[in-house]
Amino acid sequence: MAKTKKKETKVVAKNYKSVLLETLMDRKIATCQELTTAIQAEIPFLKFESSYKVKAEYVLPTLEKSQCFEQKDKDTWTLSSLFLNLENHAHDILRKGKLPLTYEQLTEEIAMKSSLHPSDIPLKLEGDDRFVLVTIAREEFYFLDDWEFCNEFAFALFVQNGNDGLSAEEIIKAIKLKFNKKSKNSVVLLDADPRFREGTDGKYSVFPRVIKKFKKKDVPKSVLEDVFKKLEAGEGPFSIKDIADEYIDVPYPLTNLEEQFSQDLRFSVSREKVKRSRLSLEEIKEAKREERRKKKAQKELEEKRREVESAQMAIEEVSEVTEETGDVLGLLLPSEEPDEEIVDGLSLDKIRETLLAEESVEEDSSTDLRSVLPGVTPAPITPESTLSSNIADEAEDGLGFLKRKNTVIKKVVQEDVEDFDLESTVVDQEELAEYVKELTDRDGSLTGISPLRFDEMLRRYLPFRVTDYKSTNPEVSDFVVKLARPRLDQIVLDPVCGRGDLILRVLKEVKSTLRPNNSQDLETFETFLDEQVVGLDQSEFIVKGARLALALNNFQLSLMEVADSQEDEDIMIDEMYSMVVGDFSGFNIREMKSYLIAMYRVLCEGGQAVIVMDSDHMEDDREIASLVQEKFLVRNQVIFDDYDGHSRNVLQLVKSVDRGEKTKVFRLENLSQLQRVLDLIY
Repeated sequence: MAKTKKKETKVVAKNYKSVLLETLMDRKIATCQELTTAIQAEIPFLKFESSYKVKAEYVLPTLEKSQCFEQKDKDTWTLSSLFLNLENHAHDILRKGKLPLTYEQLTEEIAMKSSLHPSDIPLKLEGDDRFVLVTIAREEFYFLDDWEFCNEFAFALFVQNGNDGLSAEEIIKAIKLKFNKKSKNSVVLLDADPRFREGTDGKYSVFPRVIKKFKKKDVPKSVLEDVFKKLEAGEGPFSIKDIADEYIDVPYPLTNLEEQFSQDLRFSVSREKVKRSRLSLEEIKEAKREERRKKKAQKELEEKRREVESAQMAIEEVSEVTEETGDVLGLLLPSEEPDEEIVDGLSLDKIRETLLAEESVEEDSSTDLRSVLPGVTPAPITPESTLSSNIADEAEDGLGFLKRKNTVIKKVVQEDVEDFDLESTVVDQEELAEYVKELTDRDGSLTGISPLRFDEMLRRYLPFRVTDYKSTNPEVSDFVVKLARPRLDQIVLDPVCGRGDLILRVLKEVKSTLRPNNSQDLETFETFLDEQVVGLDQSEFIVKGARLALALNNFQLSLMEVADSQEDEDIMIDEMYSMVVGDFSGFNIREMKSYLIAMYRVLCEGGQAVIVMDSDHMEDDREIASLVQEKFLVRNQVIFDDYDGHSRNVLQLVKSVDRGEKTKVFRLENLSQLQRVLDLIY
């Protein structure tokens, strides 16, 4: 698992059959002796064997058993018609199956139907006009030339209907009716397209973030001009769908075509039909002139309003200065008017003295107050000294919570927070600045940056940069790692690492177990970083952010790669990992099943996986729940409502033959109970 192993080049030796195929493809026809010579030249360990032995044990058995070869006479062989017509077989398979296939799927289908091995099928479809290659989510599918790929039309349906769910049959039918597509030639691959998701009810919809980020395509003004010329010539009316088919390659709901026609006075739009409006060209020009005059008048009115506001503000400023000046002069110059009693806020002492002096007429005062505020009886006025003694007595009687309120001016003191020392980390500051700029669409300033601040930026902005990205709740991440209890001797995998938050917590957890100032522990931890922790994600942008986040925390991980862990990557080695952690929230059934199978394959016996998934998948009648029970021992299951309101499960799974242990199930009322669950488990 060392970093250097990733760079090793794998050399696959040629087998006997591949040498024979290549030789006959070059020569068209060859004798057994010529084929024997070719094999001895290409396969090193047969070079010094006798030609008779090679012919008898390797060449003849291969020629006779495989349907790739055909015998012309006693000692002469050529390629069979079956092998020479592989492209026709591929065409027939696609035509009969009515479903696009990848290169691997196509070769497997041909191999099954013609009794060949997939390695015997060197398909070359690039130069064949009957096939069309379509890329969907970084995977290439072969279509037939008369098929029409309609995923964009399916997306247009959801844009128009407000993203209401539709079944696959309803989507095909709606595309046929809405866009006049022939259902036989229309192909929709929603499961392969990352924009779409399948609900538990079997209906498809588009991920909300995709809809939120979607912007309609602008249509050139020349399209409107051409349509107007045709309408002026007496043609039409035209449907917006026909106009889109003729001028643009995008379904019209994904463009602003209808909005442009509606805003143009030359056209009248009704029920997605475009006609010539009843206004003449002169009337349209006059209407536009009137519109320009109104805009100009509105602009002038706004400017005058701003001038008036500016003038009023200037007058107010002058008035304030004048009042302040007058106050100062009033203090400096003697007053000619007779002295008047100035009440300075009626201090509390004067009020108290006045009230005490009038204590004898308290009943009359009460009567007066009742007449002003009916139903209100004033409380008797108590001197300050009496009040203090009463409070003290009440405190002795156990009523100490009754306290006199004093006016206190609180000074807000902001704690000094030291700036994070970016220089002390292993992060590349130039690379970090570029990433922040691309992530936030700002200037890329690193002022105030810290590991916590950068993690907040990733959680906030990544959903707008990467389709269907969902961040993990930090409380849940902490719980997953503490439940997993990673150790220094384990090999850890996060197959969907995202911004690397789970891996970061694993590294911190393991580092906390090291003995302080112990060089041997530090050296072992460096090996752990370099060889024993693997993070995979399909998005290059996300992986780059994860590397930077780890570097800000002074962790340099060698094996964080852009890869699909559902596939057989070089790093997904069978029975190698002792621990898997991951958040699979939001994954559909097909993806979840693929990830579980991959996890089972790469975990060693006794290895454990602690993962997060949607609770829907773990219902009793679900395929995923059955697969989990079949493959793993479920040690702990924690059910909770996440911060987004969705119900989730944290599962602690063990790859073990012994299934005698019972599953402990915890149903939480809130996330604050996660720590209590850990206390109960450990």
